[in-house]
This record gives sequence, C-alpha cells and structure tokens, in this order.
Amino acid sequence: MPYKIIFIFIVSCIFNKVASAQRGQKDAALWVNIYVEKKINKKYNLHLNQQNRWNNNISQYAQGYTDVGLTRRINKYFKVMFDLVYILRRSEDQSYASRYQYYTAIIAAKRMNRFKFSYRLMLQGQNNRSYFSRDNYPVLYLRNKVTAKHQFNKYITAYVAYQHQLNPITKRKQDFIYGLGYSFKI
Repeated sequence: MPYKIIFIFIVSCIFNKVASAQRGQKDAALWVNIYVEKKINKKYNLHLNQQNRWNNNISQYAQGYTDVGLTRRINKYFKVMFDLVYILRRSEDQSYASRYQYYTAIIAAKRMNRFKFSYRLMLQGQNNRSYFSRDNYPVLYLRNKVTAKHQFNKYITAYVAYQHQLNPITKRKQDFIYGLGYSFKI
C-alpha cells in the first residue's frame, strides 16, 4: 500500500513542475483518444489509434489523428512498430490542412510488479502537403520517449511520460513534451 502513496506523490510533483513549465494558454483543451488492438498471433498485432482535440475552451474542433499500424513482438522485452498516420489540423485561417506521417519504432519495456517502464526510439517521416504535390518532401524526426506506468487494477493505469524529438538532418532539438494521465480499459 505505501508504494501507491509514493507513486502518487512522485507523479504529483512531476505534474506540478511540468504544469508550471508549459507555455501559458488561457484556454481549455480536450484530447479524446480511442485505441483498439487486435492480436493476430503470438508475435503480431494490428492497432488503430484515433485522437481528437478540441481547443478554444473546448468549442472548436482543432485536430483529428488516425494511426493504423502493425506491431511485432521480438521477445519479452522488445517489440517493433510500423505505422501510417493521417492528420487533419485546423489552420490559423480556420481551414483544415492534411498531414501524413509514417514511422517505425523499437520499444524496450520492463515490468516490475504493478509498474512498467518503457523506452521508445522512433524514426518518423512527415509530409505537410498532399501526396500528389510536386514539392512533397518528407521531414524526418527522431523521437525518444520514456514512460512509467502504474496499474492500479485490471481497468485503471496511471502514466507519466517525457518525450523529445530531434531533426537528424539539422540536429535541432524540438518539442519537449511531458504527459500525465490515466487509461481506462473497457
């Protein structure tokens, strides 16, 4: 029982630090995420991840994100992913623009009782224009992510994560992202 209190304390401290470090926006936003996974056999599974975001005090649809992929389990600790992503994002002129992403990732994970720690190294390409335009060159990123999860019961899991991305061509670091949340299994 005391490890739950310690975990909640650590997560709360991290959340307070992260919340104070973010750029200030006087706006409420809502992210809704649905993740579906289908096991094909012992080594492979298919997954679909749909995310939607509302901004402007949850009154405007800002972004839709559809990710379809295949995961292969290598062994108890490692797996690889191959995914295609379609993104529809609201622009400043209130129109919507499409983006296309594709990525491959290797994930290392270790379970310790109710805790799970993972590291993901992902190579991601992104096209900001239609596949049919002549100047449709991909932008490449290396994205690193560290995640710690705690499973309270078979339905509820809390997590905290840190991620950053690097453009391997320019070697410029971008987007430091911190996350904190809960997932509910249905």
